[in-house]
Amino acid sequence: MNSVTWRLDYVPIDFTPTSETSYQWERGGGCECSQNTQIAFPNGPYTAAPNEEFLFRYDGSQICRKQSIKDFQGTVDWGPTITRLHDFVPWTYWAIAGTLKVKFPAAGAYNVLAQFSVTCFDYQDPRNKCEKTCRAQGTTQVRVVEKIATAPQAINP
Repeated sequence: MNSVTWRLDYVPIDFTPTSETSYQWERGGGCECSQNTQIAFPNGPYTAAPNEEFLFRYDGSQICRKQSIKDFQGTVDWGPTITRLHDFVPWTYWAIAGTLKVKFPAAGAYNVLAQFSVTCFDYQDPRNKCEKTCRAQGTTQVRVVEKIATAPQAINP
């Protein structure tokens, strides 16, 4: 099995998370977890070339039903290596939905598992403050293939 070393950068979220357009019926006060605990992968499964960056997007934004979050813990298991995702950064990196700039050095097929847990909380009503740990996970594939050289086209005189 090839050793996989790769590059990873967090980039500002560049897609509309599902929590902004879906699951409207789940919104409201309280700390219940969403009924949908699947992490989605916009534009996945992915195909990339070795040593070329591509944008890996994941979205579990519906997990807390638009409530506040804290204590985010997340991982992306790329197969031979695991990345620990860092915590929420307001207006840039949502943690529960994000875009990562990824580069794999070698061709191969990778099954990717993303998992996270987060504390959803609602402190709006001081008499009914609540917190609840919610979890989500999802899988996708990344296929890293060598570029196929195209034959030069003949020029007709």
